[in-house]
Amino acid sequence: MKSLWLAMSMVIVLGSSCKKDKKEHILSVDKTEVNISGLINGQASLKITSSTNWTIKAAGSADWLQIEPSSGTGDATVQLKNKVTNNSGPAEITLTLSGEGNAPVNIKVTRIPLFHQPILNVLGGSNSEEFNNGAATPDGGYILIGNTYSTDHDFSERPGSERDAIAVKYTATGSLEWKKTYGGNNNDYFYSVIVTQDGGFLLAGSSESDFPDRRGSYDFWITKMDKNGIVQWTRMYGSEENDQAFACVAVNDGYIIAGSVTGAEGDVTDHFGSTDAWIIKLDLTGKLLWQKSHGGSDHESVRSLLRTSDGNFVLAGNYGSSNGSGAEDPHGSQDAWLMKFDANNGNKIWSKRYGGSGIDVLYNVYPVENGELVAVGTSASNDGQLAGKNQGGEDGLVLRVAADGQLQNISLYGGAENDRIQAAVHNREQGLVVAGFTLNDKYGPNKGKADAMLLWINNDGTVVNSKLIGSSGNDLGLLLFKTTNGRYVTGGYFSGEDGDFSTRRGAEDCWSISFQ
Repeated sequence: MKSLWLAMSMVIVLGSSCKKDKKEHILSVDKTEVNISGLINGQASLKITSSTNWTIKAAGSADWLQIEPSSGTGDATVQLKNKVTNNSGPAEITLTLSGEGNAPVNIKVTRIPLFHQPILNVLGGSNSEEFNNGAATPDGGYILIGNTYSTDHDFSERPGSERDAIAVKYTATGSLEWKKTYGGNNNDYFYSVIVTQDGGFLLAGSSESDFPDRRGSYDFWITKMDKNGIVQWTRMYGSEENDQAFACVAVNDGYIIAGSVTGAEGDVTDHFGSTDAWIIKLDLTGKLLWQKSHGGSDHESVRSLLRTSDGNFVLAGNYGSSNGSGAEDPHGSQDAWLMKFDANNGNKIWSKRYGGSGIDVLYNVYPVENGELVAVGTSASNDGQLAGKNQGGEDGLVLRVAADGQLQNISLYGGAENDRIQAAVHNREQGLVVAGFTLNDKYGPNKGKADAMLLWINNDGTVVNSKLIGSSGNDLGLLLFKTTNGRYVTGGYFSGEDGDFSTRRGAEDCWSISFQ
């Protein structure tokens, strides 16, 4: 009996040992829902974690989807690629990831057509207004800014009788949340807006109204407001001449503001020529901490600011002087200009000019991978770095540079008439979506004079899709950004009453479209 008990014990121990020796296979994926752009070759990726052989297959026909690799052993990154262009509607397929000794994992893949589910909003009065910039808000919505000269309809409640600045907040679904006008007894403009640490907003622009701290004709006009658009404080800085703030960025202890100045008085200690680039640092209450001018004997301006990964800044704009901060390697009368500067004092780290003998201007700059930068604007050159590229008049300009400003690629987009690129959104896998306007029909049927333009440009610089928005009048696209819930927002102003804009209240109304 004792021998039988020992034998049974040995069997149990051996059985347990076999179970412990059996290896448990791992099979998982980083996401179970994937969206792919409707662009041809639009891509997305899946990261598979595995200790065994695996396969991934579509449940049903998926002629539009390429899966590579579709099988393997161990960890892998699977690329999913859209093989056809189809904007008529979304497509959806379920993929099944299977592996030895593991339950299968289902992954839903949805192809999102370009310019999907657009939501159009228009605002206006009997005179003229525009949206010229905006920003995504943490709630999935967005704020748009600009100016109005109307005193009725959507802008009947105004502080002044001249041109006033406007700010309009929309929800994530595109519904109007609030709209407000700002200003004094003269002309007031907003050009840039950011979301602040407290959930409110900081806006930069230009004003010639009689605010208490006014310096000259037009001054840098900085407005801090809460999340509901209620003004918390305003500040004015500048010279006794015409000064405009075009860009603002938040830092931990305040704000960096940049634009152009034309005088050497007031808050401006150095003035080199006609118009200089001017950078100021404010604390969180709007107090001026330091200021720095850059330029030469001619005309310079800043249109955009970008904080780099090392905590410093790059400005984008135009430089026309043969001396001063940006004198190196001039190409023409006005060159596209990037300058990196120290966040602590505004001192130049490097400066680069790009273009040809014509007028070349950058309106925005964006970060891409590996510290590189993409900047967009307009060019009238057909020589120098742009030899043989111009199609006529002004063309949209896209350039890519290394982290030290060295030019890597420069391209022009347009036709025989004028074209301009104002803003962009970068996606590492898909390239750029850019917004601007065109007088041509190269990228689609032109509905009148200038039409707002969207271009999808792949990483090779090729336009793979386009969309024109317009009427028989002049219709400009001046902004583009992406919301926190993944929708794009573009907008500007329109002057027709047909085509994509069936109702107009004045000479020019402001418009915006959010889309996927």
